[in-house]
Amino acid sequence: MALKFARTNRMDEFSLDEMVYLAARAGLPEALARDEAIQAVARFHEVWSAERRHLPIADDLAAEIDRLLHVVPIARAR
Repeated sequence: MALKFARTNRMDEFSLDEMVYLAARAGLPEALARDEAIQAVARFHEVWSAERRHLPIADDLAAEIDRLLHVVPIARAR
């Protein structure tokens, strides 16, 4: 992946700490960034589990999203 988050460009290394680091570099309150990231992840899991089967996406794409939810550290921070 060509996109570099802050200290890494690997999705399997994108953690809550990486998000807080990005917020600090942007001059944003770290606690706010942490709380919002946790809330966004929780909300995504809530909506994804309820709506996954109703979305007009291919089964293999939905399976890949499910796989990434276990790979990306910030997605596991619930």
